Amino acid sequence: MDELRIPKHEVEAELTLESGEIRGGVLFLANAAEHHTGAERVLDLLNGPADFIPFKTADRPGVLLVSRSAVLLVRTAPESSPDEELPEPAFHHGVEVTLRSGHTVKGALEYSQAPEHARILDYLSRSAQFFSIHQKEHVLHLNKHHVVHVVPLDG
Repeated sequence: MDELRIPKHEVEAELTLESGEIRGGVLFLANAAEHHTGAERVLDLLNGPADFIPFKTADRPGVLLVSRSAVLLVRTAPESSPDEELPEPAFHHGVEVTLRSGHTVKGALEYSQAPEHARILDYLSRSAQFFSIHQKEHVLHLNKHHVVHVVPLDG
């Protein structure tokens, strides 16, 4: 049966749920991504088709299956993959994001899109459920269904 398993690696993460609960643990990412070269990224998992995300915590045996729609944000270290060349983001915008929970976070949106679709509004209006805010030492992956508003800080 092991030959049918998809090889995975663990990524430390902190989930903030809509209940206000914050849980530390690990996410399981595939060693090979479905839609690009290299390993699966956190955003690939969060924006994937599954309604539940496997998440392992240190305080309980086994794996929790967390409803993706109940996740406000996921905090991780910046991702790097030695076997993959990531494109340099063409656009950097400082933003402040307020969530329905009352949380407010600041950071930078970093993305590459065609110049005619380069506005922050264009990026946030994509169909993907989660987007990332880059901070100095962390990346916050935010569920846009829990966003009240985004304030551009670049002027």
